[in-house]
Amino acid sequence: MAQRSHPSPSRPRFPVHSNPGLPERRDQADRPRPALRLVSSRPDYVAFRAGWRSLRDADRFDALCRRHWLEPLQALRHAPVGFAARLPNGVRDPLARLVAHGLPMRFDIGGRHGEPAWHGVVERLEADAGGLLVHGRGFRLRLAESRIGWAWRVAIPDTEGLRETIELFEPGGSPLVSIGPAPGCGPHARWIFGRLLRHALAGGPE
Repeated sequence: MAQRSHPSPSRPRFPVHSNPGLPERRDQADRPRPALRLVSSRPDYVAFRAGWRSLRDADRFDALCRRHWLEPLQALRHAPVGFAARLPNGVRDPLARLVAHGLPMRFDIGGRHGEPAWHGVVERLEADAGGLLVHGRGFRLRLAESRIGWAWRVAIPDTEGLRETIELFEPGGSPLVSIGPAPGCGPHARWIFGRLLRHALAGGPE
């Protein structure tokens, strides 16, 4: 019988692996990236409202807003019922009522920052087509209507009851001026302050 000149190689019973070479270097862009954990950006408004109602120090309000990732104006829009409301006719009428009653007030430029920029009794309030000019002893403040985009009545629980203020914001939402009872005002003066704000909000009599 004739034999084949080139016999076919026998097939191995097990697969044969060659020694692997060195792994190819990958560029930084080619490396697989770890999966990112998605975090919801929606604040927990229910927890925020509960935290607002349970406050016992009004100076902790800004920290509460930061903890829930809320800007000041955004926080007022999601306040508990009865704790914040936009003044429908702006700041002119409620501020005129407060000045007429001779209540000592505090003015914080740029929002609440602990110590007020000025506090005392407003001696005179001048109104013109451009806005209001507040006169106090050693203090003058121009409240131009073109700079006021929002005016809100805000109530924050404090150790001595509710601390009620007028919060003014620029049209873009940045805090402009905070107006509230002066430090050292007694419970009756704070109550009068809040009552006048609520009447201005409702458009009722003084």
